[in-house]
Amino acid sequence: MDERNDSVPLPAVLEQHYSELTKFLTQRLGCPTLARELIHDTYIRVRSLKQHPSLENPLAYLYRIVINLARDERRQAGRRAQHLNQDSNMEDLPDARPSIESEIDGHRELRLLQQAVDELPPRCREVFVLRKYHALEQALIAERLGISRSMVEKHLRKGLVYCRQRVKELGGS
Repeated sequence: MDERNDSVPLPAVLEQHYSELTKFLTQRLGCPTLARELIHDTYIRVRSLKQHPSLENPLAYLYRIVINLARDERRQAGRRAQHLNQDSNMEDLPDARPSIESEIDGHRELRLLQQAVDELPPRCREVFVLRKYHALEQALIAERLGISRSMVEKHLRKGLVYCRQRVKELGGS
């Protein structure tokens, strides 16, 4: 079957063999809709050629285009499937967030700690809050409050011991 016809432009050859090419791609891809889309893409490609090549067999040239497009489509479908599989595997991973029970326990512990901090003597509470809540350095706390660094350390130690003991007494861990 010699399809040599230099006078017939490629889009016309494609139109003449549309059914044949569509059937070929449908068998190859298993999807008539996708086959028609790829034939349409082929038509756009050959229409956009600025200069049509002189071909001995324009139909063979069109078959080569649709085979390449089908191969590209399979690769892309494989990549999409791989990404979907990776996403579905993500659903199987345990949730890194704490359970609602853990969150409730954490909030309860924080309330107990805040109660214990509120019970500290004023200067001890002030040192404890500046260090533990505001993360100020001990030297800066000493300077700000006009006390020695050793006094800051004593207040911190006293506050920590008291808070640990008080939280346990109040029912915390």
